Order: sequence, then structure tokens, then C-alpha cells
Amino acid sequence: MFSVLITRPKPSALSTAKMFQSAGFETLIEPLLEIIPATVLLNDLKKYQAVVATSAMAIRALASLSEQREVSLWCVGKTSYEVAKKLGYKKIHFPKGDENAQSLFAVIKKELSPKEGPIFYAAGDTTRVDLKKLLMGSYFEVDREILYESKMSSEISLKAKAFLEQKSEGAITFYSLRTFKSFLNICERQRIQFAFDRFIALSLSDVISAEVEKLPWLQVITASTTTQLVANLKRIVT
Repeated sequence: MFSVLITRPKPSALSTAKMFQSAGFETLIEPLLEIIPATVLLNDLKKYQAVVATSAMAIRALASLSEQREVSLWCVGKTSYEVAKKLGYKKIHFPKGDENAQSLFAVIKKELSPKEGPIFYAAGDTTRVDLKKLLMGSYFEVDREILYESKMSSEISLKAKAFLEQKSEGAITFYSLRTFKSFLNICERQRIQFAFDRFIALSLSDVISAEVEKLPWLQVITASTTTQLVANLKRIVT
């Protein structure tokens, strides 16, 4: 059976693995980033007209730090929406179509007004798009709080190493540039006998793919959601 290496941090990796498994793929979870929650005291979120989060990890971190679930929560896409819904948030918004920070900004700019109050931005320690800068450029008042840090892994398990050195074909997920860089560093450090042309790289954005495609993969699949990645992979290998 065709296997997929899931490199996302937990618990996101668990839900991602289930989606691939439902499509008939075997999965191996090997997080290449460790998420470290911040220890911060949040302000009363009721004073904000909206709370913005650009990742499911930020939503989980927010939920662990604040019991307020009646806030107007704006996130990047359906996956984040499902996480927020399970955590008990009642008013959840996300852009239809492209699921990224730029699309979220466009929707917020269209639907909200700077006159209605400040925005709280729940963020991680590294972000590709400076959403606060974009919002402030449209005259919104924004309070940005870093709710988690991400630490790159220094090595992978023997099981994952065996997967990468296998003779059969497989696929590997890359949901961030940091994950991809961590992967390359680990392969070099552990001297993994890795043949790129036996693996399909699954990328969540064009930005990630621009770096991934510099190497001789069997194929690179790019999509903005896990659902699309799964569907595209299934069309190719089945």
C-alpha cells in the first residue's frame, strides 16, 4: 500500500493522517516541528471586534489560554474552522476559496471596519505573511500576541529513517518552509540514503513548492488544503 509521511506537529498531524487513511493510504507520523505553548496572560477578548488566527495551532493555543468562546473568530480556512468548532467557538468566519493569510486579510478588510474597534491577532513565533502590518495598513488597530513557539526537530525516528530509505515509492507532506528545511537538515545530519526520485512531495503552498521543486522529486503536488492534496495524490497513484 502507498504510504505517506506526515511531518506536521501534533495534534494537527493526527487529523491529517486520518484524512489520508480515509483515502486508502498508509501513514507514518513524524513531526519535524515541536510546538511549545507560551505562558502569557491574555487581555479580556470581549474588547475586540474580532480575533484573528492564521493557523489551527494558534487557535488551539488561544483556547488553552482563554475560556471565552463567544468572540468573533476569523481563521484561514475550513481545517481551522473545524478545529475552532470542536473547541467550542460559536462565531467562526473564514474566506471561501484560497485558504491563506492574504485571503483572510481581504475578507476582513471587506467585512469589518476599523471604526468598530481593535483586532486581536493570535500568532506563532514565525509567520510568512505579516498580517498585522497588512491590517494596520488598512487603519485597523491590532494587538498581536505570540501564543506558541515552534522548535525544529534535530533527528527522526528509526522507523521514519527506514521509510525514507525504502526502495518503494511514497509521499512526504511539507506544510511550511521551516518543516522542509528541518527535513533537509535531518537527512544530512543523519546521513539518510534518501532518493528524491522515489517520493512525491506534498506542498501546501506555491511558496513552499518554489523551494521543494529545486530538488529532483518524483513529482510535486501543490494544493491549498489537505483535502485537495489527498484527492490529487489519489488520482496519481490509484
